[in-house]
Amino acid sequence: MFQFQAFQTNQVTITGTATQIVAAFSSRSGIVITNLGTTDVYIGENANVTTSTGHLLPGTKGASLSFSATGAIYGITGGSSQAISYLQTN
Repeated sequence: MFQFQAFQTNQVTITGTATQIVAAFSSRSGIVITNLGTTDVYIGENANVTTSTGHLLPGTKGASLSFSATGAIYGITGGSSQAISYLQTN
């Protein structure tokens, strides 16, 4: 019915400067990033992410993005800081 899959969780505060959410991890099979507040966060694959190029994680408490990626993941806001949480599986 269920298969064991190890996972890690953490919280990161994202600011108006690109902030690394997680480092590259070749064994990552998936990640869920959740907004813990009301400020929009933009997600990208490198430190060059901007509010114009990143994927929107809406500023709605509990809004989440789920995807598979093994590279580093970054976030940025329009200026205010915003806490997010993540859960990654391997």
